[in-house]
Amino acid sequence: MDSATNIAIGRTVLGIVLGPLLSVGMVWLGSMFLGAGSNIPVFAFYPFLFVVRMFVWAAVVYYFVYGLGISRMQLWSYALLGAVWSCFLDIPGFFLALMAPGRIGFC
Repeated sequence: MDSATNIAIGRTVLGIVLGPLLSVGMVWLGSMFLGAGSNIPVFAFYPFLFVVRMFVWAAVVYYFVYGLGISRMQLWSYALLGAVWSCFLDIPGFFLALMAPGRIGFC
């Protein structure tokens, strides 16, 4: 396997492991601070999600390029691009979820 495939697999595994944990944590924190049953738009959580994605991408890039001598600026640039790409990939999924029976607000 090439390195791009390894990075994709690593990022996917982190997303599968951390995604549900962070989702449950965000719902719990939201209910603690805003009260149970409050209707907060999904887009209000995107800044937090973007920051989390930046750190996850930074961890993945760091793990796979450790020892290659990239600068911190390059590491965070790659993490930023990865987070932007992840958000971009949410667009079709979000609209498909809105069309699904029961109008699932976030997938």
